[in-house]
Amino acid sequence: MKSLKRFFVWCFLFITVFFGIPSAFAVSVDMTKWDTYQNQTGGFSIQSPLDWEPLVNQATTYKQGEFRSRTDVCFASRLRQGMSCKVEIYVTNQLDRFLKLKEDSFLGFERLTTDEEPYSPAIKDGTATSRLDVITRSGTFVSNIFVEKDGFVYLFVMRNFNQDELDYATFLSMIKTFMFLDDPLRDVADLSPTFQRLVSMRPDQLQFAQIKLTYLGEQDKMIRTTIFTTPDNSADANKFFPYRRSGIFYGNDNIPVRSLAVSTQQIKSLLTELESFPYLVSQNAFDPPYLSFSILNEGDDTDQFLETILNRRQTKDLFVLLRKTFEENKDAGKFFQGWGCALDLLGTKLALDVSEKIEVKPWGGVRFNQTTGLFEQTVTLKNISSERIPGPISLLVDFVNHVKLSNADGLTCRLTPNGLNFLNVPLPSGRLGFFNPDELLEVVLQFDAIEDGPVQFTTKVFATDGER
Repeated sequence: MKSLKRFFVWCFLFITVFFGIPSAFAVSVDMTKWDTYQNQTGGFSIQSPLDWEPLVNQATTYKQGEFRSRTDVCFASRLRQGMSCKVEIYVTNQLDRFLKLKEDSFLGFERLTTDEEPYSPAIKDGTATSRLDVITRSGTFVSNIFVEKDGFVYLFVMRNFNQDELDYATFLSMIKTFMFLDDPLRDVADLSPTFQRLVSMRPDQLQFAQIKLTYLGEQDKMIRTTIFTTPDNSADANKFFPYRRSGIFYGNDNIPVRSLAVSTQQIKSLLTELESFPYLVSQNAFDPPYLSFSILNEGDDTDQFLETILNRRQTKDLFVLLRKTFEENKDAGKFFQGWGCALDLLGTKLALDVSEKIEVKPWGGVRFNQTTGLFEQTVTLKNISSERIPGPISLLVDFVNHVKLSNADGLTCRLTPNGLNFLNVPLPSGRLGFFNPDELLEVVLQFDAIEDGPVQFTTKVFATDGER
């Protein structure tokens, strides 16, 4: 079997490398409507089609690999929902590790080419690139083009590069536009003394910290400002007033703000994550203004304040970071689902419909909980398939008689049907664990009122870490 596999691999290599790939250069690629993407953490810029959305730290090909990237970017199509990354870029400073891992294989995958080879195109400054193609354990062909510079590796990746000549030609054209920034791979903490002081604080020194998100983009109605603070503090947008910049419209701060409670440890974790976010520069502003992201920490002696004005693309990067940091906070997770939907910040990768693999049954009747003042209905979920289903697991609930779910984790936005309540079902092994065959899970639906007659509802079940 192994020899047969190698036979087909070498057949593919011969046909694709010597006949198929050169045809990519004959495909016409229209670059007139391309956009320029900059990644300050990775210290590079690259052009890409307008409908290829850059998603920071969402590349998947080498996510579980043996080398660690400083940053990665997935370029995913906005026109075909649910598809995986079209092009990925990884930046790592583990050069020795990278070189070792490509001696016999390539980052754990079987090579299609016996050795790396110089490859065209070179990047924009003329630096030569090298290429190594591999086949994954699932049989996916992956083209890897990379360049080494100043102890860093910049790796360009395209999966299934043999399937679409236009996509592959676009991939090669993107690489030609790749440029190193003048000040690459800089440490953002060095650029902002205020942030440096904030990130050095202990959790108990952040008891009166407030983190404010103010929308600055185009709008036809008011969009509430959101403030994250601790349960011991009160969200107060007025305390940010003395720090307002001229020329920036903070009108959304003038209506009642949305307050979300987070722990001091969660604020500390956020500050740690923000060390890799390249836009926290005092008095920095990126055009066109889309979001004001500010941090105010009241101290005994002096207050620490930091604000950066982000454009839409940078706001998407921040959204990914914030949602990851607060993923265990149910209220924050519900907010990010709604906020991300309203501002179109959610990614393009969709959760998978696994309803046919999951048996959903009500267990017992509706009961009233005297402590919470809510009605409750227990529901069981059983994996009736032979597959391990990756989490998170979400139960979509559509009530027939207009009952409103009180403990929902959000409303569907990317999925169909749109606007349905969903509830994330706890997994014994954690939210990113697996729902095993014959395993039985339980979740409680809560609602504040019921009409005459039985409570009736239909359900769907979605899985994986794609968007809801």
